[in-house]
Amino acid sequence: MEKEVLNKILDRLDKIDSKIGNMENKISSMESKIGSMESKIGSMELKIGSMELKIGSMESKIDILDKDVKTIKGDVVELKVGQSRLENKLNEFEAKNANNHIETKKDLININESLDYLTHKEHQTEKDVYTIKKRLEVIK
Repeated sequence: MEKEVLNKILDRLDKIDSKIGNMENKISSMESKIGSMESKIGSMELKIGSMELKIGSMESKIDILDKDVKTIKGDVVELKVGQSRLENKLNEFEAKNANNHIETKKDLININESLDYLTHKEHQTEKDVYTIKKRLEVIK
């Protein structure tokens, strides 16, 4: 009976030893997986660091772009003010030009009327000269 008990104890010890071996294998596998995970985490930390640098660079570029946009907006406001001034001057010029056009047309009409009158007078004078010549010829 003692042998039986000893055999049972030995069997149980063998089972325990086998289970411990399995557990050691599982622990070893887990340690390997943890090592792999730590390596991947390290790689991810490097990538995150690189991304943080890129984000910092992008933030700097965005700040520069924001300043450029503000400058462009200021330039656009200046251009609009300049455009408005030019439109006002153009309107003034168009009004003056229209007045000048009207005055020029009036002057041309007056010149035309004067030319008509002078032409008429010239014709009348020529007629009078002809009449005088005819009378002078008769008198001779």
